[in-house]
Amino acid sequence: LGLSEAIREVADQYRRQNPDLEFELELNEGLNRFDEELNITVYRVVQECLTNVVKHAEASHVLVKVSLQQPENKPESLEILVTDDGRGLSPEFSEGRRFGLLGMKERVQAFGGEVRVESGPDQGTSIAATLPVA
Repeated sequence: LGLSEAIREVADQYRRQNPDLEFELELNEGLNRFDEELNITVYRVVQECLTNVVKHAEASHVLVKVSLQQPENKPESLEILVTDDGRGLSPEFSEGRRFGLLGMKERVQAFGGEVRVESGPDQGTSIAATLPVA
């Protein structure tokens, strides 16, 4: 499978297993041109985010967006954004204590990318990962 189809497939698996959770999927054109190592990293990031939403967020809606970005005067990058409308993370949340997020960060950083987590109590959670693809 190409990257787009792999992401659709993992989203469909979670959709079937969690019929009360509304899934929204936005995938850019041109996602099927990357090597296997990058594809696996993107797939695993999406998978880990969806696992966290299902296990911890108590959300009713989740958005998965994978897009190519070309900021001015910067190399092309791949952005993964997963947001939910769940209960959010508590103020005491420590990313170091969450092995799934730590593993996700390590995978993305191995490509020279970064992961940002934004959340607040009862405000949902947004995880954005950016990977350079030049």
